[in-house]
Amino acid sequence: MSTSTSVYTVEGMTCGSCASSVTTRVTALPGVTSAVVDLPTGTLTVTATPALSEAAVATAVTTAGYTLTAAPATTKAACCGSCG
Repeated sequence: MSTSTSVYTVEGMTCGSCASSVTTRVTALPGVTSAVVDLPTGTLTVTATPALSEAAVATAVTTAGYTLTAAPATTKAACCGSCG
């Protein structure tokens, strides 16, 4: 199973508490190994195995009280490491 990292844009976060709320909600999704908010840029980087749907991430962000405003800005997939 491969690991996927996606970067999303989140609207409405203005402080550390906002970032913490988003991180908590997204980290609770099944398969998420990391959710990191960069408050100055408004980005959310999510790493999960297997990859999550944008809808799942959007629901978690909305539940936290914010809006996912963009599809993944970048998506990287990692495999078991045996390929170059």
